[in-house]
Amino acid sequence: WVPEAMCRTSSARTRAERARRAVEEHRSDLEARSDTARAVLAALLERYVAEGIDEVTSPEVSLVPPLSELGTPRQLARELGEGGLHGAVDDVQRWVYSTEVVA
Repeated sequence: WVPEAMCRTSSARTRAERARRAVEEHRSDLEARSDTARAVLAALLERYVAEGIDEVTSPEVSLVPPLSELGTPRQLARELGEGGLHGAVDDVQRWVYSTEVVA
């Protein structure tokens, strides 16, 4: 039996490690994007670390801070280019789950 708080801490640590590795492995892709696109991806990764993938893939993700502070859903979609916010969410999801975490 493991206390619930320890489970959350362990999961958060695992998510943090996955996010860190995703940034390291996709650094060149991130650098090729605009400042706003990088800010959106960073916010999505931070949300993933704090809350989990369900909060990143939620349709409301662009309506709450920090994404809502970066622009309206339409502005973000325009800034992100092809695929828009959905493409950015797909990228984050693919990055964090294609990155092996070695204990």
